[in-house]
Amino acid sequence: MALTNYGELKTAIATRLSRSDLTSEIPDFITIARHKMLLGDYANDIPAVRIDDMLTVEESLALTTGVADLSGLANTYLQRHSLYLDDSDETPLNFMAVSRFNRLGSKTQSGTPQFYTVYKKKLQVAPYSSQNIKFTYYSEPTAMSGDSDADVILTKAPHAYLYGAVAEAYAKIRQFQNAQLYMSQFRSAVISLNEDSDNEEFSGDSLAMYADRVA
Repeated sequence: MALTNYGELKTAIATRLSRSDLTSEIPDFITIARHKMLLGDYANDIPAVRIDDMLTVEESLALTTGVADLSGLANTYLQRHSLYLDDSDETPLNFMAVSRFNRLGSKTQSGTPQFYTVYKKKLQVAPYSSQNIKFTYYSEPTAMSGDSDADVILTKAPHAYLYGAVAEAYAKIRQFQNAQLYMSQFRSAVISLNEDSDNEEFSGDSLAMYADRVA
């Protein structure tokens, strides 16, 4: 059976379950699987899906005293990916955790930004700068509703949706052995999807280490 759109996905799930009393709940099972893929389900060791097809680029995001407000971005913002200065070289900035970033004392320094962090929908760079930046982030695919709809995850890995939704269905009816079987397959599908995307993005790159302070 083909799995190319939302309608075919619902049919495939119904076929697997062979439970007519669950048909009306299949969209809910798909929604739960979707949220687990977007946010991760760490109780079941399932990472969040982060693939290149989910990337969105803000070509020229303005900084004001080293800060850019991300609240104006689409509500589909999920997670940062990379940041570059909007200059001729597209100079990359290195991400730093908030706790380390706050120890830099960047408010008293000036120069070309080297680091950035994101906290409460605020993006900050160090040293402070007011130049524009190019910000790439992961965004949430549009939710499927019509039978002909398909998002990038369904297109890339339809089995991930299938296994995740069926696992939720079996958990609902307390068939826990089947639920765990499909949850394991769901986990493998998500991990493979991320690994395939990582291999495409980082093939040939070497590991680099960066300083914990602004020079």
